[in-house]
Amino acid sequence: MKSLADRLRNSRFHYLLSKTLEKFECEGFTLSYSQAGEDLILKAIFGKQKRTGFYVDVGANNPIQKNNTFKLYIKGWRGINIDGNESLIRKLNKIRKKDLNLNQVISCEKKEITFFQVKNGHEMSTVEESIRDTLVRDGFEIEEK
Repeated sequence: MKSLADRLRNSRFHYLLSKTLEKFECEGFTLSYSQAGEDLILKAIFGKQKRTGFYVDVGANNPIQKNNTFKLYIKGWRGINIDGNESLIRKLNKIRKKDLNLNQVISCEKKEITFFQVKNGHEMSTVEESIRDTLVRDGFEIEEK
């Protein structure tokens, strides 16, 4: 059974709460939604006042948590989110309605690709067989698509 925090994560409530907290953003108080602060790097590059722009997020992940463009989205930017995980695209369509959300895998070659979707750690999904092998060895359950 999922905890309350798990059920609220990446929900409409999470979106509204994050949008409200973003309004109070000031020096010494800033939120990062990405895995390793990439959104804060984008904030430093574009400035905190830039309210419009366009992004393409390949490997978008969740609509809020562990997402590099959510901070831009709630500031007024719009863009394209791409992810191979169909359940993540459904979440993005629910929360990020003003973005174009595509259930696709990007490659530099035009060919059929196997997407290795990690069931219990989707942010680690990959198209690389060597990474899949490591994940399987580490005990992750993989679904091939």
